[in-house]
Amino acid sequence: MTSISELVNTIRDVTVGGKTLKMRQLKIKELFAHFENKSIEAKINEARKISDVMDGEDKITFMMRVWDNLPKGESLTDLATESMTTLNGVVDMIYMASKDLNDDLTPDDVSELVSLKNIGELGSVIKWISGFEGLPDAEETKGVDDNKKK
Repeated sequence: MTSISELVNTIRDVTVGGKTLKMRQLKIKELFAHFENKSIEAKINEARKISDVMDGEDKITFMMRVWDNLPKGESLTDLATESMTTLNGVVDMIYMASKDLNDDLTPDDVSELVSLKNIGELGSVIKWISGFEGLPDAEETKGVDDNKKK
């Protein structure tokens, strides 16, 4: 019988956009940490762009107000979840799941492999990467095969 630890740590070969990548399943904590940080960074960068037209005390007051009102709790979780469901979010998840297992892989490489044309085919892979479903069956998921670890 296979243990939960073995299932979670199983490396899979997954074909994305015609290229086979080795992937691992991500931990929920890992996913949310990435997407929550990304959401906060986006808010800060947006505020910086706005503050570029300000000077002195107005700029400081504005940035302090932004800092005090950064999303947290449920609103931050909602932003992170929303970010995960975008095309860029899918690219991020695939990159996170495969960056340590594929030499010289960059986010741009993954971005070139993922498009609106093949996003539907990646649904079960994304569910597996994110831990929202168990390992996909080979019949259910085209292009996904076990990578035999020894």
